[in-house]
Formats: sequence, C-alpha cells, structure tokens
Amino acid sequence: MGISYSTAKWVAPLSFVIDFAAQQYGMLSSPNMKDVHDANLSFWSPQPYFIAGFFFPQQLFQLAWLYRLYKLDAKKSVQEKGELDIMVDFV
Repeated sequence: MGISYSTAKWVAPLSFVIDFAAQQYGMLSSPNMKDVHDANLSFWSPQPYFIAGFFFPQQLFQLAWLYRLYKLDAKKSVQEKGELDIMVDFV
C-alpha cells in the first residue's frame, strides 16, 4: 500500500522545501547555533560550521535524488521501472 508516482512527484519536493526552510530558519533566527556556541564554549557545545558542512552535502545529494526521481521513465526499461518503484516506496 504505497502512493502513486504522480503523488510522489509532489510529496518529495514539498518535503525538501519544508526541510530546507526549517534549516534556514534555524540558521537565521536568534539565538542560532553560532550564538549558542559563542555563549557556551565547551567541548560539547554545537559547532555551527561543522553542522553546516555536514548538512550541505546532504542537500546536494537530496537534490540529485529528486532530479533522478523526475527523470526516470518506467516505460523505457525494466531496470528503470524497478528503480522507480523503489524510489516511490521510499517517498
């Protein structure tokens, strides 16, 4: 019991936009991670540059995944249909 491909083409980008907006809000709001780090210097305080460096590549991979979701065509080959079924199940 999953969703259809057309629904997945709407849900996946929408979830990406919501996630991206929440991350931007977290970075641009006050107090943000850098403010917390500067006010509480310790080994366990959040390092804002590490967090940005950790999540930025994930955003790129997610954009590449969304591009692949849109470019796969189930009518071309059995292999692409199998990949597309797995991606839609993941959505």
